[in-house]
Order: sequence, then structure tokens, then C-alpha cells
Amino acid sequence: MTLDRAAVLGFLGSLAYGFVRRSMRMRRGADFDPIREQVARGERAIFAFFHGQLAMMERPYPEGGPGLSIQVSRSRDGEIVSRALAPYRIRAVRGSSSRGGVASLRALVEELEGGRDLGFACDGPRGPRHVVKPGVVHAAMLCGAPIFPLAACPRWRFVFARSWDRFTIPLPGSAVYYAVGAPLRVPRDAGDEALESARARLEGELRRLSTVAEQRAGHGC
Repeated sequence: MTLDRAAVLGFLGSLAYGFVRRSMRMRRGADFDPIREQVARGERAIFAFFHGQLAMMERPYPEGGPGLSIQVSRSRDGEIVSRALAPYRIRAVRGSSSRGGVASLRALVEELEGGRDLGFACDGPRGPRHVVKPGVVHAAMLCGAPIFPLAACPRWRFVFARSWDRFTIPLPGSAVYYAVGAPLRVPRDAGDEALESARARLEGELRRLSTVAEQRAGHGC
């Protein structure tokens, strides 16, 4: 794939995402106040979610916030995603848990220290589905920022059933139901055992929140 083709597909993806984003109807039920208060105080935050729900995770971000930085694969598809998300205050940091993971984690920490918030698709980029990778808790430990677990499920949706993450896109005009967990903090002096405990707690919470969002939407995602 040439860069020009990536640019064209990224532009088309940006238009499609913008249309879906504007027509998306957020339903009440989730308490976003702790997130809004954190951002309003000018304090940085880390938002954690499952990869299959990525298309719905920018919408609840507070308008007054400095913007999100997320980890995106170094693959050709990652280039398209980077270009598609750029107009929506989302900055892509290229890398993954399998390729350039240490460098991209360092770059994400620099983004947070530079004043932006972070979004982690915690089981990406290749899965296994709904298994949280350790990068998010390492970032929280290094920066001292709280992790806000989030989940979402749309009433009307298109699901890429053959993808490893069952990537879900809300159809235009669909209601989207969210669930938000209590912030999780990781001590700066956390050792390996504490980091693994935090990772496991976050994974369990994201699974629970996903079930809550699905129940609100009336079906599984």
C-alpha cells in the first residue's frame, strides 16, 4: 500500500467516523462526572477499554479536554487509522505490545507528561480478546495518573464478526450505552506482583462493565 492510498483511505475513514460520531446518541446511565472533574482540574487521566469498542470511546471525552493520545499499530492499517482519527483531537502513537512496544509506551508517557490524556485499547492490537496487556498499568505507574475503565455497546451496530476483537461500529442514529468504573491508581513503587494484580483487576472490571453496557443495550456485543 502506498502512502497516497493510505491518505485517501484515511480521509474517507475520517469522513465516515465523523458522520457516525455526530449521529451517535449517548444514553444516560453512566456517570461521567468523575472523568469531567478530573479533566476540568487540568489533571491527566488514562482511559482504558477493549479494542472492539474503540469506535465509541472518543465520544464521551470532555470537550474542554486537551485531547487523547492512543497507541496505534505500526502496520499499514495503523497508518490509515492514524489519519482517520487526527481531525478529532486524537493523536496516534505508533507501536504495539508486539512491535515497538517499549518505545511506544515511552512515547505515550511523554504525551501524558506533555499535557494530553491517554486512551488504551487494552487487549490490542492482536488479542486475545478481552485480555488486558500490561502496558496500561505500567503507564499509570510511571505517570501517577488514574485509569478510568470504560465500556460501550450500541443498540444498532455493525460487527466485524470475523475480526479477532469483534470490532463494533454503531450505525447512524444509534443509541450507545456506556458503563464507567471507579478510577484505578497504580503506586509509583509497584513491583511485578502489584502490577499484575492491577492488570487483573482492570481486566475483571472491563469485563464487568462490558456486561453492564450490553444489558443496557439489550443484547451482547
